[in-house]
Amino acid sequence: IQSDGKNDLNIQARVGKGLGAVKQITQMMSDLCLGPYYFEAFSVLRSSLLLSSLISNSESWVGLTKKQISALESVDEELFRNVFSIDQSKAHSKTPLELFYLETGSIPIRYILMSRRLNFLWYLIHQNEDSLLSNFFRAQCEDPTKGDWVSQVKEDMKVLKIEMTFESIKTFSKDAFKELVKKHVKTAALKGLQEIQETHSKSKKL
Repeated sequence: IQSDGKNDLNIQARVGKGLGAVKQITQMMSDLCLGPYYFEAFSVLRSSLLLSSLISNSESWVGLTKKQISALESVDEELFRNVFSIDQSKAHSKTPLELFYLETGSIPIRYILMSRRLNFLWYLIHQNEDSLLSNFFRAQCEDPTKGDWVSQVKEDMKVLKIEMTFESIKTFSKDAFKELVKKHVKTAALKGLQEIQETHSKSKKL
């Protein structure tokens, strides 16, 4: 994070790393003979190479703007258009982006960011009460400010329709809460993508 509290330089650096990962994955997909496993391999490479470069440690980022999230998602879009290429040319620029996610069962980055923050929330809630992280977390809970991390997590829970208190989350095991978040993320992402699909004449009938 910058001294002024902004994420611009961090996002710029991540986008650069992400574009490098896109080139690497595209080249690998082109060189390997994957046959019917083409899109399965794409899914694995996206998770292991692209997302690890693009949004590692993102669970602790504060104050991300819609513009910054869009910048991260534009890198993901570049990868999808390369993977759905025909004769070495990218998928058409007017192909609706939501169809790439729906066809491959992939989760858009904005929802992955939510899931990472919520799983980090479980970690914070289970910290020793005397730890620095725990003190920092409680301070934000007791005296929230607009755009802080706890406020963002509460907004994520609203979007994902997770109607729970922090105290009730504390009763969940790590695996049980992770599975709960995963389920709500999938449901919210599918609904969000289908709502976008309905606005596009080229995709709403598919």
